[in-house]
Parts: sequence; structure tokens; C-alpha cells
Amino acid sequence: MRGSRLAGALFRKNGQLFRTAQDGTIRYGRRVALYLVEELTPTSYKETFVRYIEPNWENEIDRLHTYNVYDQTVVLDVSRDKLRFTV
Repeated sequence: MRGSRLAGALFRKNGQLFRTAQDGTIRYGRRVALYLVEELTPTSYKETFVRYIEPNWENEIDRLHTYNVYDQTVVLDVSRDKLRFTV
């Protein structure tokens, strides 16, 4: 499923309103889709896909599940598939 489940709260940047959504097309929690909210009224809603936010800034991270922005702080929920220990 692409874009239907929120991946964080809506946020503003440079006066524009954005929405993040979980993208599970590759696998659950793999990456986050970023949408620009163009219209938001009590009777209508319009958004446009901007880009994917991939968990590729560190080799140990495999999934990006949540992306929240609060003022100048970004809060992420990430995971890795590598086991921490062997049996």
C-alpha cells in the first residue's frame, strides 16, 4: 500500500504544508513518501507526491517508518534487519 497511512504529523516548511506517509510497496516500513498538501478545507483535500525519503544515510538502517518535524527538530523511527547476536 502506498501513501495511505500516516508516517508522522503534518508539518510546515517555508510556508508550505507537507504530509508524510508510509510506503509499504517494497516491504512494510521500508521508506516514507512525502506529499505537498495543496488544498485543505472542510470539504476538499488535494496533495501532490514530492519524493521518497529513503533510509540510506547509514548502512545499518534498513527501514524508515516514521518522520516527524517539530520546529527545527526531526524525529525518526528506523529499524535494521541485522540480528544483534547469533544463536
